[in-house]
Amino acid sequence: MISCVLHLHIFFRQFSFAGLRRWLVGICCCIACLHTNAATAGEARIAVAANFYSSASALAQAFEQYSSHTLKLSTASTGKLAIQIMHGAPFDVFLAADTRRPQRLIKQGFAVAPASTYAIGQLALFSKAVRLDQLGSSVLLDGSIHRIALANPESAPYGLAAQQFLNSLQLDNKIIRVTGDNVSQALQFADTGNVDAAFVSLGQAKATQGYYTVINSDKITPIKQQAVLLKRAQKNAAALEFLTFLHSPVAKKIITDHGYLTE
Repeated sequence: MISCVLHLHIFFRQFSFAGLRRWLVGICCCIACLHTNAATAGEARIAVAANFYSSASALAQAFEQYSSHTLKLSTASTGKLAIQIMHGAPFDVFLAADTRRPQRLIKQGFAVAPASTYAIGQLALFSKAVRLDQLGSSVLLDGSIHRIALANPESAPYGLAAQQFLNSLQLDNKIIRVTGDNVSQALQFADTGNVDAAFVSLGQAKATQGYYTVINSDKITPIKQQAVLLKRAQKNAAALEFLTFLHSPVAKKIITDHGYLTE
């Protein structure tokens, strides 16, 4: 006990009052900084088109490392997500697979202008067994494919693009079309062998074991994917920062690495 008292006495004799004051101020600043970071850390709920979910997951991971915020992702077809938003779903940002739904949400007062194009999608034909990487889309004409899956054209932009392409081939019902709720379900049908092939995004095809070919056709409406801030999130720092992050070099590299183009 006496030894401890002596050590403390020597410490305070060597430690000047000015030094002690600086030390205390530094500690206070650190505490204030930690408090500020905790106070400003936020959360944003992101509605993600089904084709872009894996890409959005990679973006969310990078964003959370870059910022103090967290993101929660929900996915479905673009059309279904838009309907959910109009019925009050508590999303903050909408990553659609087209331009039509974000613009409609802005016009109807559910979202804040402007919407921005974060990715340009590429339609691909995927198969688990048919060597599309060698044969290309010509297999649609030679009888190699009998059942093909596509997302619902009414609610999924990639389904609409697939329908446009198939209609341009004038196949006269030689191929049975199987419709999924969204492009992820169409991919699942092909991945499990329930259909011979499926129309999906290039990003999904690249991430799944099998064969694929990119569909290049002037019969397809360009798949511009837009992001928009929803009205409830106008003061949500996490949502605002994520939308800015989407157009950063880091985000663009992630997007292109996943099979999309950027502007």
